[in-house]
Amino acid sequence: MYEDGPRLTGPEGVVDKDLAAAILARDVQASVLLVLTDVAGVYRGYGTEEQELLPGIPAAEAKRMLGAGEFGEGSMGPKVQAAVGFVESGGERAVIARGRDPRPGRPGRHHHFLNPPSRGGPDRAGTLARVRLRVLVYNVKGFRFGVDRIAAVVGEYEPDLALVNECGTGRRLRRLARAVDMDAAAPRLWLFLRTVRNAVLIRPPWRVVGFHLHRFERAEALHPRGALVAQVGRAGFRVSALSVHLGLSPQERRRHAEEITDLTLTLPGAFLVGGDMNEGPEGTSVAWIAARMWDAWAVTGAATGASGGATYPSERPTARIDYLFASEHFDVLDAAVPDSPEAGEASDHRPLVVDLELREQQPAAR
Repeated sequence: MYEDGPRLTGPEGVVDKDLAAAILARDVQASVLLVLTDVAGVYRGYGTEEQELLPGIPAAEAKRMLGAGEFGEGSMGPKVQAAVGFVESGGERAVIARGRDPRPGRPGRHHHFLNPPSRGGPDRAGTLARVRLRVLVYNVKGFRFGVDRIAAVVGEYEPDLALVNECGTGRRLRRLARAVDMDAAAPRLWLFLRTVRNAVLIRPPWRVVGFHLHRFERAEALHPRGALVAQVGRAGFRVSALSVHLGLSPQERRRHAEEITDLTLTLPGAFLVGGDMNEGPEGTSVAWIAARMWDAWAVTGAATGASGGATYPSERPTARIDYLFASEHFDVLDAAVPDSPEAGEASDHRPLVVDLELREQQPAAR
């Protein structure tokens, strides 16, 4: 303001909306800054024949490119500068996305991810540690073809967690767990009991903190459906692992998909949802879940591979119906569907194997 005779007059000015958003996000200690724009993302050489969409770059590289004048001063430059400032002030990541995309912030959909230069450095609350884990998702068909065959496939990949569907009786599940040196979290699996036959296997140093069976509402009486929810942990890390198996009715699947996402809202921190969804990626139930968490196969870009992530039928897979979904606490590193003859003979499904990295906030030293 300035004095203009007897009046106070405000000069004309322009508020930098990107910088203002970054400052606000920093002050409320947001984890992610989402900046919307009208292009697919951040480009190198934008507007030239050599333009290249950048899938993600470290903050230091973005800062170097800013200094080199790579981004337009009145367009992408302020957005990238705001993103760099947010990440350097302690934010987990910044996303620059097309505003009309219905699912901003999902990898593989032309968004730009800006990450801190070091995940292990100090931040506003302490030190951000990381741990890798391998998760295997497997419908074992009640061990119809033998526990030993399933154990051979699981043992080859040595997962930290295995989310198992149609796991038969408790005796067979315990036999599998012993064979692969893992512990089992499962409901009572008596032979003639109609129950949800999902389980989670855990390999030390991960351990079972607790588990319970969540039964889905309005499931078919002859085919109970639900989620085996296991809380697992190791020093400084906690994960909720949900082993789920959706039904054959599209209407029932959609109801239960919504119930799954509601359930995850009650979970503390990081979570994984995996199992046989009985429909492909284009199905409404899978799409509902994938809009709210990472679809591990799609995140890695593996969907462009020869198999397309197909797991069923195991002899010659043509359908991608087994999934692992992860919360935003994870980075998905790799995903694969084993193509060995053993994997094709152990069950009517092939397993899905996913490597992830979990970020966990540690308390600051006092």
